[in-house]
Amino acid sequence: MNEAQRRRTHEIIYRAQAQKTLENVLYQELVTNFGFEGMKGIAEPMIKRILDLIEEYDANHSLMRPGELLWLAMDKDQKFGYGKPTSLCKLKVVKLKLWTQEEQRRIVNGETERGMLADRAARLLKEAYAQGGVLSLVDVGLITGVSYRRVADLLRGSYREKHPDEVLPMMGAIFDIGKATTHKATAVRLHLQGLLITEISKRMDHHPQRVQRYIDDFQRVAELLDNHVQPERITFITGLQTAVVKQYIELYQRSKQEAEQYPYPDGWLELECGPLKPKNPRNSPNPGANNP
Repeated sequence: MNEAQRRRTHEIIYRAQAQKTLENVLYQELVTNFGFEGMKGIAEPMIKRILDLIEEYDANHSLMRPGELLWLAMDKDQKFGYGKPTSLCKLKVVKLKLWTQEEQRRIVNGETERGMLADRAARLLKEAYAQGGVLSLVDVGLITGVSYRRVADLLRGSYREKHPDEVLPMMGAIFDIGKATTHKATAVRLHLQGLLITEISKRMDHHPQRVQRYIDDFQRVAELLDNHVQPERITFITGLQTAVVKQYIELYQRSKQEAEQYPYPDGWLELECGPLKPKNPRNSPNPGANNP
C-alpha cells in the first residue's frame, strides 16, 4: 500500500470518529432546530464562545467534554522524595484529553497511533502540569494503553531528538529524583549560556524567583568546589539532593573546561569604531606612537 492509499484508508476509517465532538453536536442542534443550515461560518465561532463562557462561569471547572477524563496527579508544589508513599502525597485532580482534535486530524491524514505516541505522551504531561499536576510515566502508560517503559523510551529517544532543549514535566525533573535532567540543571545551563533570568523563566514556565534560587544554589556548589569540598560534603552543607549536586558539578566542570579550551582573545573588547584604547599612554605597547 503506497502513501496515498494508506492516507485514504485512514481517512475512511477515522473521519467519522474525528467528527464525534461536542462542537459538532451543538452545530447539528443549530442546523436542525434554529435554521443555521449553510451558516457554519457564524455557527462555529458562536459555539466556541458559548463553550468558553460555560467553562469560565463553571465554579468547579468540572465541565467534561466527550473524550476527556479526570485523573489524579501529584501536586507540583509539594515536597517529594524517595520513601514517601503516594498515600501521604498531596494530589491534584486534572482534566485530560485522550485525543485532541489536532491528533485526530493527524490520524485522518495517515499518521499511525504508534507514530504519534511520543507527542501524545508529552502533551499529556504538559496538559497536567498546566493544571498544577505532575503525571508519572506509569500514569501516561495507563492512559495511553502501553507500558511505562515504552513511554520512557519514546520520550527519552525520538522525542528528545526532535526537542533537544525541552524539559518535559516528568516526576524526575520536577521533584529532582531519578535520572531525569532537573529543572534546576536546565535553568543553570541556560544561565551559563548567557540568558537573562526573565528569558529563562519564560522558556521554562517558571517564576523568576525560583530560577534565581536555582542559580544561587549552583553558585554555592561552585564556590564549595573551588574550595576543594567533596561532593558528599557539599550535599550536606547545601541541603540539595545528591542528583542535583551531581548535575551542578557536571555543569560547572564542563563550563570550566570550555572556558579553558576557548579563552577570549586579548583584543576581544572592541567597539564598532575599533578596539578600546588605554587611558594612560604609558600603558601603550608603543608609547612613542602617541607622540607624533
